[in-house]
Amino acid sequence: MKLQSFYLKKLVVLCAVFWIFTSLSPSVYVRAKTGDAEKVEEYMPPIPEGKKWKLAWSDEFNGAKVDESKWEILGDWKRRDGFWIKEDSYLDGKGNLVLRTKKDGSRYTCGAVRTKGKFEHKFGYWVARCKFPKQQGHWPAFWLHIDSVNKVGNRGRDGTEIDIMEKPWREDKITQNLHWDGYGKEHKHAGQSSTIPGISEGFHTFGLHWTPDEYVFYVDGEITWRTGAGGVSQVPQYIKLTEEIGKWGGDITKAMLPDYFLTDYVRVYDMVDDDEADAMRDIIRRAANVRPSPRQLSWQELEFIAFIHFGVNTFTGREWGTGKEDPKIFNPEKLDTDQWCRMMKAAGMTQAILTAKHHDGFCLWQTRYTKHSVASSRWRGGRGDVLRDLVDSCRKYGIKVGVYLSPADLYQIESSEGLYGNLSKYSERIIPRPVPARPFRDRRTFKYVVDDYNEYFLNQLFELLTEYGPIHEVWFDGAHPKRKGGQKYTYAQWYEMIRELAPQAVIFGKGPDVRWCGNEGGRTRAAEWSVIPISAPVDEFTWPDMTAQDLASLPKLKDSLIRGGYLHWYPAETNTSIRHGWFWRDGKQHVKTTEQILDIWYRSVGGNTVFLLNIPPNRDGLFPERDSKVLREIGQILRETFRTNLAEGATATASVSRGSGFEAANALDSDTTTCWMPPDWITRAELVITLNGEKTFNRVMFQEQIRDFGQRIAGFVVDAYEDGQWRQITEGQTVGYKKICRTPEVKADKVRVRILDSRVCPTISNFALYYAPAE
Repeated sequence: MKLQSFYLKKLVVLCAVFWIFTSLSPSVYVRAKTGDAEKVEEYMPPIPEGKKWKLAWSDEFNGAKVDESKWEILGDWKRRDGFWIKEDSYLDGKGNLVLRTKKDGSRYTCGAVRTKGKFEHKFGYWVARCKFPKQQGHWPAFWLHIDSVNKVGNRGRDGTEIDIMEKPWREDKITQNLHWDGYGKEHKHAGQSSTIPGISEGFHTFGLHWTPDEYVFYVDGEITWRTGAGGVSQVPQYIKLTEEIGKWGGDITKAMLPDYFLTDYVRVYDMVDDDEADAMRDIIRRAANVRPSPRQLSWQELEFIAFIHFGVNTFTGREWGTGKEDPKIFNPEKLDTDQWCRMMKAAGMTQAILTAKHHDGFCLWQTRYTKHSVASSRWRGGRGDVLRDLVDSCRKYGIKVGVYLSPADLYQIESSEGLYGNLSKYSERIIPRPVPARPFRDRRTFKYVVDDYNEYFLNQLFELLTEYGPIHEVWFDGAHPKRKGGQKYTYAQWYEMIRELAPQAVIFGKGPDVRWCGNEGGRTRAAEWSVIPISAPVDEFTWPDMTAQDLASLPKLKDSLIRGGYLHWYPAETNTSIRHGWFWRDGKQHVKTTEQILDIWYRSVGGNTVFLLNIPPNRDGLFPERDSKVLREIGQILRETFRTNLAEGATATASVSRGSGFEAANALDSDTTTCWMPPDWITRAELVITLNGEKTFNRVMFQEQIRDFGQRIAGFVVDAYEDGQWRQITEGQTVGYKKICRTPEVKADKVRVRILDSRVCPTISNFALYYAPAE
């Protein structure tokens, strides 16, 4: 700081220049070392996405003496009112550099160090953590210098004295200054001072973010000065930490000496490309670009579907049969699948999945490949076919059909001629195996290398898919009641045949389309992602059931991909039974209330899953009245709630939009193929809905455009404009196909959706408001 006398005279002017800038909210911190038993967090200035701060140089002052490979200790150097001597620069053994001021006879001495010739650098973030002397008359400083400061004519670009911090006052005030074009008559300077309460006590950080275009000065993470005065230096410079005597700071003769200027550390960071951030950005982009297949999207739009557990267990009172049941016990004399469909339709259900064969192995259709079926029962003289009746009724009432076919088969285990786990050899088999008395109308055949049980299973699949179609969901239960010699399932052949015979059908379970939610109680996740990491290719089907609460957060995706995993669109199906148990047992069985089922409906359908509710028929072959009453009430409430969209006729504005074709208005057009969408990497944005007058509502629904852009939203808040101000009414994490938020009753004329986090950028394809009557 070669300040000439003219500068001293103008110091008052410099200190009077006081520019206060609004500080940026600190967004990046690194753990600082402990100093004086005080743990601190070091502020790091915000930087563009895809960049990171990398430590280029530092000294933590943890050694026994000053590291002279990093620092030159200045000494025997006359300064204005004192001397720099080497012995006044040392380490205190507590992790601090000490620059001491003392009286040595008739003279005053101080410490000073610099990195000239040892470390010279340009740009980046320069920071020191310092504690000031307590006595008057001191002038501590942290600054950057280079000899080319003395050059004249190129302004500060060829070198500038950059005073990151000077404190030539005893009061709570510091100054920050720039000097260029030498120290003679061409000298130029700029500076500012800041009064900061408490700055004279304890440790504080003083930083400089030096870019090619500007200097940004910080004190304790707050911006105090932002400037490009003089033209920013473009050359490497070295660090100086100095303590001097300054008369404007008080009379040093009245100070109690020695006194000390302490520095905990000095660090210099470079802004570099963040390979890890780039890798994470790639993961985020990959996840955002995983999209549903057309069959998966059609399945998700079903929303609320029925499970029908029916079979010999209905007549034995068991949940799992034994495989030894006499088929003659099956006799639902009043079976009426039209009644089933009327109740499903009343509830708003769109698909029915029948347990065509449960684990006991009893088949509810006229199969060619076992006698353990309705053909051997007393019901309708052995000529009845539950699945045929259901398919016909579903067509009549506009309900789609799915089939549950248990891979496990206790009859094929327990029977003396059973095929399950019989250790048969794999050989080439033709599917379906011809049965002369009952030829198939569908003439397609498949040639697979399989064992006896997989041939049996494929034959039955062929029957179901070709004679009862169209089938829209094939449900494979992963349960194994017990084994006989072990039995491997040839999933690849099963799924290949399903794709050929029923291309519209999704495959549930250990398959490529739909996954189990992880429980049978209707419990759901707060964050339900449809983009899921799997450990093996989607055509290998070797991954385990996914039951964890966190399946697809970014750390989960990263960990899976590092391990060689895959990202797959794999939405969840939430299943539970209306009764306590999957099969009807007796009239005393607990039945869930309308309120309980509606709660699951909102959490599942309104939480990015499909709701599969089991309604087990009784021994007469009917849905019991208690169950039917709940179904009717559910349907009535849902129809009343979602009959009128209170956001109809509203207008929408957005904080930012991608451009033509992605305007805010698309969120209100009731078309799920259009959407509002910001530009890439705008992960936070707002959508304001101005209603057509004040509306009263308690349900907020919105959807992402998953068909083309996948699932992206990771955090949101919804606000209502009431009494002249915004008030938060709900919040959540994921949206996906659909999010329905239940809120207290709200009266407002504007609603705001704030996207707090998203992958690449959010989309909203559909926004609506509804009012639900009291349940």
